[in-house]
Amino acid sequence: MHVSRNASLLLGGGTSLTYLLGSVLPLFLIDRFGRRTLLMVSSAGQTMCFSLAAILLSCNTLRTACGAVAMVFIFQLFLGVGWLPVPWFYPSEINTTRLRSRGAAIASGFNWMSVFAIVKITPIAIGK
Repeated sequence: MHVSRNASLLLGGGTSLTYLLGSVLPLFLIDRFGRRTLLMVSSAGQTMCFSLAAILLSCNTLRTACGAVAMVFIFQLFLGVGWLPVPWFYPSEINTTRLRSRGAAIASGFNWMSVFAIVKITPIAIGK
């Protein structure tokens, strides 16, 4: 978007606050609608947001770039509603009491290893 450093930092902070808001919503929604529904809605919403952001960015105007930024904010809401909480709750819920802590530990470890791999690989992939 060719914005200043301060505007970029404000947008980054705004997306973090949107993510925080999205992470509070599952407290009220997860038992009412269920884990599967939240994951499906979250996945569909994230797909829609990134598809629209790609389409808007291909137009290469300031208005469409602002629309793409809005899609990133909405993406953060969808991410916080479904894919933030469910992978942390689900492993402890599907395992027996005897295996609950091990299942949660394995799921947490796999989650953090995946995040680590993405953080290390993405800059290299974008650079090439």
